[in-house]
Amino acid sequence: MQVCWYFPIRRKLKKLLRTRRFRYLCMHEARRSHNRGYCTDVYDSPHWRRVMGPVTQNLERIGLQLCVDAIPAFQHGGLSVKPLEFMILSLPPAHRTQTRN
Repeated sequence: MQVCWYFPIRRKLKKLLRTRRFRYLCMHEARRSHNRGYCTDVYDSPHWRRVMGPVTQNLERIGLQLCVDAIPAFQHGGLSVKPLEFMILSLPPAHRTQTRN
């Protein structure tokens, strides 16, 4: 037997995008200082630039990361639990892991 709980994020994301502060935070990539010689955040990776394209001065894209892992639910095997988490990578590092975001 498999059970899945669905947590829609569309309404929450739309509501967040209506707030000026959240939109400002999502523009962190364009405002941050960086040195092209160092990889200090996801924005500096070649994969980010290839997938997301060049940085823009307007909020035109938001990077989401989905992380999922399987954990045995019981000591002797059998069922497993697969928690997953979305992280909004467009936010500054200090805000990415906050539950409200």
